[in-house]
Amino acid sequence: MSRARQQTRRGSRFAAHRPPSALDRLTIVVDVAEQLPYEFPVEDAATVRYAIPAGDYSIAGLEDRFAIERKSIEDLFKTIVGDRARFELELDRAHGLGITFFGLVVEATLREVLEFTSPYATGISDVMRAARPATVVNSLNTYAVERGLRVFYVDRDRDMCRTLVLRLAERFW
Repeated sequence: MSRARQQTRRGSRFAAHRPPSALDRLTIVVDVAEQLPYEFPVEDAATVRYAIPAGDYSIAGLEDRFAIERKSIEDLFKTIVGDRARFELELDRAHGLGITFFGLVVEATLREVLEFTSPYATGISDVMRAARPATVVNSLNTYAVERGLRVFYVDRDRDMCRTLVLRLAERFW
């Protein structure tokens, strides 16, 4: 089959799955609660801000199927170590909504996460402090296997993280 024909078939297949309310141009939705939102180039995607049911980023018209949560390394540790129940409720809510793609973009490499000394690890033994990064990674691995969370360790370069969010949204859209 020719490349053009494959693209036509592929394009029509995806178009059939888009809800009629989806915009003709990719529009990234940034949740109003996102404190450090990525800024997407206008030529790549339109951007709007409003409350979305899960995550920090979604796609206009597909908020019930696509969500991405963004976490700095510090926020990741604070969430997994100190606010795990809230994060698990968000995962449950996303599952209950039928979100088929729930991603977590970690603004740190896996190595950085494993070597991180958490400021939230005060008042515990050195052994516990050393185990904490592995515990965080193991928790994320458990969420990936048991709840379908897709975890992306990028690095501390916000431009790279923003590009990943954009490319994932484009692929899903």
